[in-house]
Amino acid sequence: QAMPAMPDEEGVAEGSPVASSCPAVEHPAAAAVGSSEPAPSSPLAKCSAKSENVEDVSAAATPANAAADGEAGGGSPCKPQAMDRPSRPVAAAWSRLTSTLEQKVGLKGRALEAMRCVDRGDFVVPGSNAYDDTPQRIGHNATISAPHMHAMALRLLADHLRPGGKALDVGSGSGFLSAVMARMVGPNGTVIGIDYLEPLVKLSHDNVSKGHADLLESSCLQLEVGDGWKGRPKEAPFDAIHVGAAALEVPKALIDQLRPGGRMVVPVGQTGKTQAFMQVDKDERGAVSEKKLVDVMYVPLVKVAEDATNALQ
Repeated sequence: QAMPAMPDEEGVAEGSPVASSCPAVEHPAAAAVGSSEPAPSSPLAKCSAKSENVEDVSAAATPANAAADGEAGGGSPCKPQAMDRPSRPVAAAWSRLTSTLEQKVGLKGRALEAMRCVDRGDFVVPGSNAYDDTPQRIGHNATISAPHMHAMALRLLADHLRPGGKALDVGSGSGFLSAVMARMVGPNGTVIGIDYLEPLVKLSHDNVSKGHADLLESSCLQLEVGDGWKGRPKEAPFDAIHVGAAALEVPKALIDQLRPGGRMVVPVGQTGKTQAFMQVDKDERGAVSEKKLVDVMYVPLVKVAEDATNALQ
């Protein structure tokens, strides 16, 4: 979602990096930041790191991180199970950052592997600090959220992003989280990402096509122009809904589109003020419960004018 200024987001306590199942051939000075030893392969994916020069590796930049620039990568590309085309290898810096998120946020299993296999560097403006754990501008007055917030959302939604599932990503922006969610639901599932700005939707298509064109070609991932406050009623119900921009209140239309047993995560609050990152659950009987998780600051979920909404439909 678009906003003139990029706010900061609340972080999670810093954690130490752990061994990655996306092995990378590291520069010797980077040994302190990540492991080059592969862990047992995941049922979802096997990843490796590609050679890439980057300015920043993580939110906590250190001399060792800086010296890691120019490391060599190798191995087989990321190969999510049952996908027709493997994606290309990911950057070593991204592999290391996702390993730190495993410790910081508690991301694990299928969600961790899916996030590791979608390189954030493909979803930011060239020259950005793609591997910083901070929001980054993506053009069109919009931002991509900090990786720790994406990781938190994935951790909360993981049990609802099962193979064959259906999910909605509201305010899909760069397309990054939509692609990760699509990797989780697999070729028999569907993820619909919507944004009210057509240029952002085109940008997200271009971003995803760099390494995950198979998701778009198979229609496992659909990126479309739409009004986030109204969701996608014709495609409902959804097992999981992620909202990437702050609403003044939890949108009723999105609650209605949540499948019984489903979960939504959404930031709620006024622009420029501390907001609440909310977990919304609908039980099997249709009863809805809301739970505040952490304080955050997100860009606003834009309400599209009625005449514009009609043009989107």
